[in-house]
Amino acid sequence: MRNRQFLLLSLIFTFLLSTKVKGQISYDDLPGISIGVGYFGELITHPGLVIYGEVALNKGRNQLLTRLNLINYRHKGHTRNHLLLPEIIFRRNTKKLNHWEASIGLGTLYQKADSRVYEFEEGAFIRKNSGWFYFAPSLGVRYGRTISLSNGNILTPNIGGRLFYQYPFNDFWLLRTAIDLSVSYQIK
Repeated sequence: MRNRQFLLLSLIFTFLLSTKVKGQISYDDLPGISIGVGYFGELITHPGLVIYGEVALNKGRNQLLTRLNLINYRHKGHTRNHLLLPEIIFRRNTKKLNHWEASIGLGTLYQKADSRVYEFEEGAFIRKNSGWFYFAPSLGVRYGRTISLSNGNILTPNIGGRLFYQYPFNDFWLLRTAIDLSVSYQIK
């Protein structure tokens, strides 16, 4: 079932990314403030959701943006994960208004066991807190396409990947990989 959902989402994004842009959009018309939502898959097999807001710090072909990601994903039977990830992004817009992004972020990961946790102490089982906070730096790349809607607003489908670390993990750094498929919508 999960594979079918991922395949359907991939086909929708392939269609959006291959859509021809109607009309001309100048670099100055690119969104200043956008919100987005999408699929976030850690190791592809741990499905999740990403919601984000981004603010462009400048207009033009080379843009600098800030983005705040709220990410929730699940490793079924193991953990529920919540990642708060602020990022700085460099975006390079092409003449056809496709774009490539490179991002760096410093976030925090909250990981909670997917079930109740008990410890045996002094002859009895005692329920314990099963959540832990971790430091989570991140590097990412994304590709997107700017689509002008009939109402003048801009829709941007994106596909990308990211590497992020979880520290400490048994006194070491644990490397994690993820993909995301998202759509952002211009607010301003």
